[in-house]
Amino acid sequence: MILDNDPFFDGAWVESPSRGDLSMSFHSGFFQIHRDAHFRGDKIRILGVLSRSVRGKTRFEFRADYFSQAVDNREWQKNIAPDYEILNLYGAVDFPSHIRFTGDISRNLVAGSGTEQKSSDAFNLTVVAGRSKKRGGFQIIYQYLQFGGKAVSPHLVSYCRRVNVLGTHTTVNYFLTRSTVARFDFLNWRKLEADFPTSKRYRRWELALNHSF
Repeated sequence: MILDNDPFFDGAWVESPSRGDLSMSFHSGFFQIHRDAHFRGDKIRILGVLSRSVRGKTRFEFRADYFSQAVDNREWQKNIAPDYEILNLYGAVDFPSHIRFTGDISRNLVAGSGTEQKSSDAFNLTVVAGRSKKRGGFQIIYQYLQFGGKAVSPHLVSYCRRVNVLGTHTTVNYFLTRSTVARFDFLNWRKLEADFPTSKRYRRWELALNHSF
């Protein structure tokens, strides 16, 4: 598997198969994110278990993962947690009425305690209503989330403002066709630990038109 922007092989992923209405599978992986030609960089290890079950038309899913990232500790990374040992628990319930509830909780076990505990925790509670992809269909996604500055590795988020925040993310999808969707996002966050007085609040509106081929 290749995870970054160099041509070197970064690691391997192993997963056991699962079948049936009540199934359980195990997965593990090891990766290294190369930062120079001497193959120095972050080392990542993952170990986890995934369970799925069906009761009538309702589907349940549970996942537990242990994620370890040994950060290549250089001068420019002094403001980042030196290591990440993250325990992640995830659960989801799918109802036949096109409503989905998910809960995702993470904690960095080596980030500290006491006043630092908030920055070592992350969670995402999500409600998804309406998953129809028919023309004229709507889908609404509401998320209440927190990403502590030491709970999530910066390499695993889409951009840096998603770290060290607490707030909500609301998404509305409108399906113009089965392949084309108009997407509206509203992000309303506040900083858990503000770097500057003006960075305490973050609001963002996003509009997108996506087409899948």
